Amino acid sequence: MLFRSIHRHGRTYFRIHGQINGVTLTGTGRLPLVYAASRSYYPWLEVRLGDKFRAVDTKDGAVVYDPDNRVVARYASGSFFKGLARPWQGLHLIDTIRRDAAEQRQWFETQYDERAGQARVVVRSDRTTMTYVIDMEKDLLDRLELSSEGATSTPGVTGQLTFTYIEDEESAEGTFVEPRGSASGAARSNPQGMLWPLGLLELHDGATP
Repeated sequence: MLFRSIHRHGRTYFRIHGQINGVTLTGTGRLPLVYAASRSYYPWLEVRLGDKFRAVDTKDGAVVYDPDNRVVARYASGSFFKGLARPWQGLHLIDTIRRDAAEQRQWFETQYDERAGQARVVVRSDRTTMTYVIDMEKDLLDRLELSSEGATSTPGVTGQLTFTYIEDEESAEGTFVEPRGSASGAARSNPQGMLWPLGLLELHDGATP
């Protein structure tokens, strides 16, 4: 079983695939499942939005690069894990999402589907409704759905991101290449928090980071 395999190793690799407002988003990452594993296999994430921007989050920091590989935004390490699983911190995913929402004073509600073994945490902002679909047995995120339902002051954002976790650890070690972060430069606080995918979309559409 996938659940037993990845927890035996204490970490897992994952892929992200989907789109936001019709713009393709893909990514890869590594997720330590316990604190002890995070000391040797720290979390990292690399995502690409369309062909314009690449966002990287490593122990050295979280950085957004333009197509010429120039830094356009720099944040504290872990900024792009907001709203995602962070099991090495000792919290279940459902609690991590709700804490991240509360930190930004975003309204949220939790729904359970016992037959499917899933929970859904619905977070509403003024731009979009973000629904986090969680596999409760694995304690991992299955997908993130974005809809314009509930959007008020600005045009809504729609899309879906699907998360796939890799069972074959040996093949993953050779396939998933850890991105190199940039440790130089001052990091700003990330005002987007768990809404960071929307921040990347704003960059793609030409807004100032």
